[in-house]
Amino acid sequence: VDPSNPAHMVTNFVPGVSPPFDVLDTDYINYSCAHSCLSIVGIKTEFVYVYGRNRTLAKKYVDHCRTLFQSFGLDISELVDSNQTNCQTHVHDL
Repeated sequence: VDPSNPAHMVTNFVPGVSPPFDVLDTDYINYSCAHSCLSIVGIKTEFVYVYGRNRTLAKKYVDHCRTLFQSFGLDISELVDSNQTNCQTHVHDL
């Protein structure tokens, strides 16, 4: 959206809706902490994400993102880990 702020993007996860997506922190190698907020007809919904480059992510990175989210006043009470075992790996040719 703004080349001077590459951490702020707009997504198209849901057709017809383009919520913002912000990378709050990353080390570019192991993890990324991200946030998205959507407000439709006065109803506000916030999403937080902890991304890893591998199926497992060291607890210290998850804890770091959780602390970061809380420092922004985000509710992480319903944040749960995604089970990444027995997932198929899909490799796509570019």
